Amino acid sequence: MAITFAHQLTKIRQQQHLSQAQLARQLTLPRSVITQWEQGQTTPELDQLIKLAALLQVSLDDLVLGDSANRRLSTLPQLTTNGSWEWLVRYWWLGLSLVGLILWVLMSFSHVR
Repeated sequence: MAITFAHQLTKIRQQQHLSQAQLARQLTLPRSVITQWEQGQTTPELDQLIKLAALLQVSLDDLVLGDSANRRLSTLPQLTTNGSWEWLVRYWWLGLSLVGLILWVLMSFSHVR
């Protein structure tokens, strides 16, 4: 993670025309911390990563994993259901509720007699 993150941070920061000092000031950190991150010497804590991603207006995936994360996600096979089973998969709860309602009505009327 450290090497990809370091590269991504440097690339994104430069694309947004921010110096290390400007970024550090916005995060209220010493500039040396940004330098260490970009050199892969240290990595930020999760709360700092979240602030950094928000400040740079990128997702955490883009910041931490880089472009390769998007390529990997796009190559995942899409799950599809057979047309006849799709309705059952989506609305099984409706059928179960209807069966329960019918049983309740039948039980209620059987006690009336």
